[in-house]
Amino acid sequence: MDPEFVMYFGSRRGSFTALTVFLCVFAMLGFAARAECRHLGCGARLATSVGLALFLGPLGFVYASSLSGFYELRGHPTHLEAHFLFPSPPSRIAWSALVQADAQLAFKSRWRLRLVAGAGEELVSATWNRHDVVSAANDIRQRLLDRSR
Repeated sequence: MDPEFVMYFGSRRGSFTALTVFLCVFAMLGFAARAECRHLGCGARLATSVGLALFLGPLGFVYASSLSGFYELRGHPTHLEAHFLFPSPPSRIAWSALVQADAQLAFKSRWRLRLVAGAGEELVSATWNRHDVVSAANDIRQRLLDRSR
C-alpha cells in the first residue's frame, strides 16, 4: 500500500558516515587499550573487557545522542510508519492512537519530531533543522484534526 505522504528527517548517508568514522576511532581506542592492558600484565579476559568497554561505550553514546530516531515517516490512511537508520520492521502508530505531535529542541539548533500515542508510546525522529521539523509537526497536527472531523 502506497503512503499518502512521506517525511524525511536527518541524513542517512551522513549518519552512516559518522557512525563509520566513530566506529573506526573507538575500535582503535579499544584495541590500543587492550594491548596496553596486556602489556601491563592484565589477563586476556580483563584486557578484552576493557577494550570492548572503550569501544562499545562511546559508540553507544554517540548513537543514542545523535543518530537514534526515525529518518523517514510514512503516512498511511490508518497509521504512521517510522523507519529507522538500520533496516528493521518499522514502528507504527495508528492515527486513532496519536495524541500529540510536537517539535522539540534537541541540541545546538537541531530539532526532533516527537509523536506520542495515548498508551504512552513515543516515537522520536532523528535530529534535523528547525524549519522542517516544525513544519512536519504542524502538518501532522493538521492531518490529525482533519481525521477527527
